Amino acid sequence: MSWDYAQMSKAAKQSGGPEKWIGTIKAASRSQGHRDMFSIVALAMGVGTAIGGIAVMLGGRLAGRQQALEAESAKAEKMVIAHIESEDAARESETEEQGAEKDSQ
Repeated sequence: MSWDYAQMSKAAKQSGGPEKWIGTIKAASRSQGHRDMFSIVALAMGVGTAIGGIAVMLGGRLAGRQQALEAESAKAEKMVIAHIESEDAARESETEEQGAEKDSQ
């Protein structure tokens, strides 16, 4: 500030004293800061809401994919078990046939 002491003293006296004058300056500065910050806070809230929406959307897609993969995995597991069981049954019948042939000889 380029005020000289006399002007500053006069302004403080007109405001009701130095404490009130400084309080008025602080309140005005605080109010101006709130107005200046409003756009930044609004922008941050908008960005946060957008990011939250994207996260929810991606989470839903990932959950759907996970369910599809789990279903496909269960199907593949059943196919492997069925194949192993059929192979075991085929080997058991071959073993029984070989044992019957040995008995008949």
